Amino acid sequence: MAPVEIRIEQENRQWHFSYITDFSYVGHPYPELAKEVDFDFDNNRASVLYSWEELITDSRVIEFYQMWERNFVAYVEMEVFDEIKVAAENQ
Repeated sequence: MAPVEIRIEQENRQWHFSYITDFSYVGHPYPELAKEVDFDFDNNRASVLYSWEELITDSRVIEFYQMWERNFVAYVEMEVFDEIKVAAENQ
């Protein structure tokens, strides 16, 4: 399974998503990691590799995000990800 990177930030005692990026391996014969799905909440944009980029508030993006989130949670519950790391930045 390719990695997923989720950045959350705290501002005025409120936590919020900065971005969620789901990577995939692309290319042959030497695949490299690329952003397959990117929800950039800080810049109000979402994109899918080789497909579309839209405002994160677009109904198509909202519907896609809900499906992506359900699948991601199911993968976590099935222990599909072999490693989970949490990192904190010192401010």
